[in-house]
Amino acid sequence: MDRGSRGVLIYGPQGCGKSIMAPLIAMHLGLDTVVEFWPLNKPVPAGVLAMTSDRQMLNQGAIDYFEVLQAFVQSSDVQGVRVVEYSVSSFAE
Repeated sequence: MDRGSRGVLIYGPQGCGKSIMAPLIAMHLGLDTVVEFWPLNKPVPAGVLAMTSDRQMLNQGAIDYFEVLQAFVQSSDVQGVRVVEYSVSSFAE
């Protein structure tokens, strides 16, 4: 399948950073359109990265944003960037 020959729907809770990262993810996937607030039960057309904060969409084929983000970071050229994982308790006083 050619890049951009299908649409992609990602789910993530409100405020998780979907909108900020969407243009980079879309470009990486060869998609030319980003749409926020994708409606329930509507197929995503080819070339579109659609985003939703409706958890029900996971049952309809949406991909979890955090899985997308992890795959994006692992496949991108991030030379010179140090990624460190912290738990919430790491910041507790």
